[in-house]
Amino acid sequence: WQSTEGAAPYYTTVNISGILATDNPTVGLIAPEDYADVDAAQKAYAGIYRITTANGSITVYSHEAPSTAFDIQLKAVR
Repeated sequence: WQSTEGAAPYYTTVNISGILATDNPTVGLIAPEDYADVDAAQKAYAGIYRITTANGSITVYSHEAPSTAFDIQLKAVR
């Protein structure tokens, strides 16, 4: 996660083959298999307030830099 001013907002860019700048995907958390990790993943996901798309990537914005890795899924309908 990066920040332009060393404070919120934080962002990260992820390459995703096939996504387009014109897509407006629905986003959801993929719950961890290990129940002990669920609360931390939900807290990290809850900080997301914006996702933008570009051709071949998304940028995820968060109020704070997550300390726990988490997986999301996207569904784009064209």
